[in-house]
Amino acid sequence: MRCCPRTGPAGRGTLSHFPEHRDGRLLREGRDMTEIEGSTGRRSISESLLTSIFRTIPIGVSFAINRVFVQVNQTLCELLGYTEQEILEQSTRMFYDSDDEYERVSRELYSQLAGSERTSVETHLVRKDGTVLFVILTAAYLKADDPEAGHIVTIQDITKRKLAEEALRESENRIRGILEQAPFSIQVYSPEGDIIYTNKAFEKLWSVSQEDMKGYNILQDRQIEALGFMPAVQQAFEGKPSTTPTVEYDAESTVGKGNLLVVQGIFYPVLDANDAILYVILIHLDFTEQARVEKERKRLEERLQQAQKMEAIGTLAGGVAHDFNNILSSIMGYSELCLHEVRNNPKATRHTEQILKAADRARDLVQQILTFSRKAEPEKRPLSLAPIIKEIVKFMRASLPTTIEIRQVMPETPHVIMADPSQMHQVLMNLCTNASHAMKESGGILEIGLRQVEMEANAALLRTPLPEGRYMELSVRDTGHGIPQQNLGKIFDPYFTTKQQGEGTGLGLSVVHGIVKDHNGEIRVDSEEGKGAHFRIYLPLVEGEVENGKQEIKKFVPPGRGETILFIDDEEMVVDVSSEMLTDLGYRVLTETDPVKAIDLLKNDIRGIDIVITDKTMPHMTGFEVVTAIKNMSRDIPVILCSGFLAKSDLEKIAELNIDRVIVKPIRMSVLAHAVRELLDGIKM
Repeated sequence: MRCCPRTGPAGRGTLSHFPEHRDGRLLREGRDMTEIEGSTGRRSISESLLTSIFRTIPIGVSFAINRVFVQVNQTLCELLGYTEQEILEQSTRMFYDSDDEYERVSRELYSQLAGSERTSVETHLVRKDGTVLFVILTAAYLKADDPEAGHIVTIQDITKRKLAEEALRESENRIRGILEQAPFSIQVYSPEGDIIYTNKAFEKLWSVSQEDMKGYNILQDRQIEALGFMPAVQQAFEGKPSTTPTVEYDAESTVGKGNLLVVQGIFYPVLDANDAILYVILIHLDFTEQARVEKERKRLEERLQQAQKMEAIGTLAGGVAHDFNNILSSIMGYSELCLHEVRNNPKATRHTEQILKAADRARDLVQQILTFSRKAEPEKRPLSLAPIIKEIVKFMRASLPTTIEIRQVMPETPHVIMADPSQMHQVLMNLCTNASHAMKESGGILEIGLRQVEMEANAALLRTPLPEGRYMELSVRDTGHGIPQQNLGKIFDPYFTTKQQGEGTGLGLSVVHGIVKDHNGEIRVDSEEGKGAHFRIYLPLVEGEVENGKQEIKKFVPPGRGETILFIDDEEMVVDVSSEMLTDLGYRVLTETDPVKAIDLLKNDIRGIDIVITDKTMPHMTGFEVVTAIKNMSRDIPVILCSGFLAKSDLEKIAELNIDRVIVKPIRMSVLAHAVRELLDGIKM
């Protein structure tokens, strides 16, 4: 009923009837219901509001008791594609594709709920149409103190985020795959210069791992700074691409491990939208193989140039040898004639003999030039180095300043080796000359020594072990400025020299090394800067007697018996001295400087000529052609071929024509006299 008090607004209330009182009156009781109805109304509004929120919230919500759905909202139904009737009273297992996943989620949710108000877990659910939905489930008990009262679970759809993450992951994997498979070295650095990534090509190129590179900072690389490349590196870290020149870089000196390579560095900064540096990428282009090929090409070019130079020198040497030996023939010939004239004058005899010794030395020098230019083969024979050392010491004492002392350490008995005397002379001259050059300013001691050593198998004495046996050690020691350690491995390279221009060609020690190797020996050098150098050469000893290597000069010179000799040479001086020598021996000598005229002379008086002596190299007609013409005539006349220089092809021609005797200029009188006499007497050699 509605009641209106005397004052105030109307209110709502209840009226109760009770039995009549003792006095027979009806008792009534009134109760004000206004407050009670207001409270009920407010509760109805709250429940309605919660129901509206539950149904319209854009997050799926479910209420389950004992893992059975009791209530779900519309958003959940839309997310999973089911109607509310299809979900209610169903097991919460219905949205999972496997028991394992369902149990995992349940285990994580319930175990975590025991100690907190709510908990979350990521999983995937299967929609009615079979598609997969990635979600975050957040669960809470309806009553914290009564788990049996059920639990509320919200479902947040994160499918788009998951797909975006998967796409990003695939993109990253794709990019990483590209970087890993790239054929060139790639490094990625942080804006501070710390290395954060290297690909497989980097590890293969430098022979280092990412573990080896931990702690490496490119902005603190001292080798890059020493090479002068730090400005290019800093430019990249300022946001501008840069490139370093191609250079040799040693990873081991930087990180304690890795290769020495020839590389070029290319820097690419990676910037964000505000042009701030995110990363700096460094790509290394490997030019090591190209550099090796280029170095090898240059080496081959140098060898070709050297071969061409040696060929040119050889051609020149052959011509010089021919002409110079002709000159020596005249000097030696006239000296021998003079020696015969002054035999009763001891002083003149001694002087003339010295001229002949000098001529012999000049002849040996020509042979050295021919050997050096490969125009003559080394003539190896049993040899003692002691006489050669004495000769060189005598020469050096005359040419060196008094500030350089020369010492000899020689054995009492000679050591015999199989060697070419001219080449051994060349070896000693080169070593002694280098030693004297090292002491020319401050003076010092030049010591030359010989001794016998026993070499055991695989002896550590030498870098290249020699076969076991007895060896002669030739040592040349000086107290000069020494050889820097960085140059010790290069001193035997062709054209390597530390001398000023005009003081050396860099061929001396290269030639020495080649000669020693050709003699089955080994050379070793020990040196310390400021303390001199010590060269030691080891050559195998042999059994045998020493040969002096010179043309045998016989004291008895057989005279002629009036026989007629035709002497052919285009050098008039050689013709004159030879004619005089042979005439003094008792021969009748016909001379001719033109080989064509000489053949005509033979044709006209072939029976009047007993022997022919001809030069090899002449204009109009060679000595071989002269021999051929003579052999085509009816009479068999013995022929002596003379030459200042014989090439390999000449030896083949000599054998082919069966030439009776060959004499190499310069010619000594006794050698020529014996050759003529032996052929005339029918003695074949």
